[in-house]
Amino acid sequence: MASKAMESQGAAKPHLTTGKGGVAGEVDDLRKDVDAGFETLESRSGYPDIHWVDGGLVAVGGDHVIKGAGLLAGQTFASVTLGASLEIIMRVPGAAGNDESVEVVDSGGGGLAVSYAANKLSIDLGGAAPNEDTIATAVNSALVGAPVRANSGGGEAFGTVAETSLTGGAGDGWECKVTGEDAPIKFDTGAATSSANLTETEATVTVPDLTGLGDARAAGDVATLEVVSDGMSDKTSAILA
Repeated sequence: MASKAMESQGAAKPHLTTGKGGVAGEVDDLRKDVDAGFETLESRSGYPDIHWVDGGLVAVGGDHVIKGAGLLAGQTFASVTLGASLEIIMRVPGAAGNDESVEVVDSGGGGLAVSYAANKLSIDLGGAAPNEDTIATAVNSALVGAPVRANSGGGEAFGTVAETSLTGGAGDGWECKVTGEDAPIKFDTGAATSSANLTETEATVTVPDLTGLGDARAAGDVATLEVVSDGMSDKTSAILA
C-alpha cells in the first residue's frame, strides 16, 4: 500500500523547466516532498487520532463513543437515493461500497420483505403499497449486521426500481477492535438512521461482551482499542470498568 503521508507528492521534472534544473533541481524537489510528508505525519493531519472513550470501556460491552480527530480520515460513504428521499447508504465508508446495489421488485403477494446477499439489497413490495418510512424501517430492523442501511425523509408511496448501484464511496474502509475483538459501528433501527455514528470527531461502536469470550476479560483488566481508518491506525489502552 502506498504511503498515506507521501501519496500526494510527485516527482517534478526540473530539467524540463527554467530555473534550477538537472539533478540539483530533482534533489531539491525530493527534499521538499520529504519535508511535506513529515509535516503531515507530525501534525497527524487526516489521520485517526483517538483522544478518549466517553465513559471509558466496560467489560460487559455495549455502545461506546470514541472521541478524537480524523476518525473518518476524509472518507465518504457510498449511497444512492431512490424515490423522493429513500437513501440506501453503506454503514462503513470506503470505495468498496461502490460494488453494492439495490433493487425493488413486486412479487404481487406476501407483503413487504427485504433481504441482502452477494452485495445486493433486495426489496420486495409483496403486493403492498409501503411508503419510504416503512421500507427504511424494514431494512434497518431486518438486516442488522448487513453492510447497508436506509434513511428516509418522509412517507412517499413507493414502486419498483431496477437494480441500481451505489456510488460516491471513497477510501480503504474502517474498523475498530477492542482487545482484538470487532467493535462495529453502531447499528440504528427505524426509518431514519444516524449518520453521526461515524464522523471525523466521534465514532459510536458496539463493543462485544468481553466477559463472555473464551479468553474472558474482566473489570480491572487492561484493554486496547484500535481504530483503522483509510489504512491508517491509532490505538490506546484503558482499564476495563
